[in-house]
Amino acid sequence: MAVAGWQSPLRIWGVEHVELPWPAGPADRLYWSWLSRIWSAWPSALVLVEPETVIHWQRTSWWRYWAWRSKGCRSPGASTHPPERSKI
Repeated sequence: MAVAGWQSPLRIWGVEHVELPWPAGPADRLYWSWLSRIWSAWPSALVLVEPETVIHWQRTSWWRYWAWRSKGCRSPGASTHPPERSKI
């Protein structure tokens, strides 16, 4: 199903048809009609990127998230268990 809200701005760039990975429902149509009435310059805010770029962004974000999560959990070289346990 083509996204009606994107068709006219995308034709400027030579894109004729856009397929959604999910079916556009009434809520999507309501959102796009509301957006086009409230914010007339919304097409100028769209950024077209290659799928590889999005995958790169997701992988980088995932790496940064896990680097952040694991950073403060333990200090290097410090034991995470009590000294009594190391005698076993």
